[in-house]
Amino acid sequence: MKPEVRQALRETRAHMPAVREARWLRLEPMVQVQPDGSFAVGDVYARTDGMKALVSLDPPSSDTVQWLHVSVSFKDRCPSWDDMCNAKQNLMGDVYAIQMHPPQAEWVSRHPYTLHLWHNVLGATVPDEGFDRMAGDRHGVVAGVIKP
Repeated sequence: MKPEVRQALRETRAHMPAVREARWLRLEPMVQVQPDGSFAVGDVYARTDGMKALVSLDPPSSDTVQWLHVSVSFKDRCPSWDDMCNAKQNLMGDVYAIQMHPPQAEWVSRHPYTLHLWHNVLGATVPDEGFDRMAGDRHGVVAGVIKP
């Protein structure tokens, strides 16, 4: 494995919790090399019930935004709310995470049963407190934000 790939994996893992439930197993890392020589890298995890997750760290897009991204999937069904909460806690930790719902014209479906979570490792990127009160904060759910 190239040193720059190892470094990217170390940086990703530095933003993840140290302890996960025993039923999560880290598999081989995923590395995609582009024709220009750039690459994307992430850790692949599997849970004993068949859920898989890919954890990657995007390059910073500014001085205040860098996304830790978790893709969560099952072979034959979409992850449930509880599945997503479990993946967030075990692969991101006790942080704010966002699940985005873009316009249908912008959907990218590489797998029919995959959902995604993002956490800005450089700071909070969530609706403000006033929005939180306005939404009623039922069960810790506010407009797709999984609260710690």
